[in-house]
Amino acid sequence: GGVLALWQIFKGDLVVDAAHPLISILDIFMNNRMENIYWFFLVLFGIYLAIPAMAVFTKPDNRKSLDYLVLVGIITVSVMPFLTQATKHLFGTWEMSPWNTALELPVLSSYLIFPVLGYWVSTREFTQRERILCYVGAVLSAMLRFAGLKLLSERDGVTNQLFMDYRSFPSLFWALGVFVFVRYAVSDRITLLNRWEKVLKELSTCSLGVYLIHHPVLMVMEKMPFFAKYSLQWYFFWPFVCYVGCASVIFFGRACLKRLISR
Repeated sequence: GGVLALWQIFKGDLVVDAAHPLISILDIFMNNRMENIYWFFLVLFGIYLAIPAMAVFTKPDNRKSLDYLVLVGIITVSVMPFLTQATKHLFGTWEMSPWNTALELPVLSSYLIFPVLGYWVSTREFTQRERILCYVGAVLSAMLRFAGLKLLSERDGVTNQLFMDYRSFPSLFWALGVFVFVRYAVSDRITLLNRWEKVLKELSTCSLGVYLIHHPVLMVMEKMPFFAKYSLQWYFFWPFVCYVGCASVIFFGRACLKRLISR
């Protein structure tokens, strides 16, 4: 983030207020003015601060409280706000609203519902029927998200923001299905994964670096006609190319740094 901020300042895209340089620099980092996709880090830090207090729900005696938190959280944070907004987007806007966001569970503010749901899923055994329901829900949610985003965006002429909310139930149920699938798929195929353990560990070490630089790489790619931005291959093929490119940069940079340190 610091390197990118310096680069943006050097290019003139970011300006540091000479009269208040310290406040200006703090503003750049605290309000994420160097790169839009870095919004995730501030949310993540807030979640980290909340985790020690949320640890109370990991105690066996509080399991029913955790179940309650997950159920009411999904309804008030993910389902009802989305349905209200969907109704407005589909049938027009009005001043009255059938839902008040003040009813959302304060304890699951921001994106805290994801780690809570993740812990709940990881510590609960799902029957085969429950797993199938999760998979069906994930597939239907993905179809709804992509179809709704396409149709509403074509209608409006701009990217419609209804399905861009990660806390909405199409995104949440999609994530839930993927999490459950990976959990049980890994346990069933642990021997196969052991063969690729070294490769997977190496790739996992560059995840943060890939996230940090993937957007600038995409910005370079989108300027090249070869990659055909907004085409099918842009969404379903070139992301893998972007990942390989970013990972290669991370491994190369790491190797150069080790070489410099060893001298």
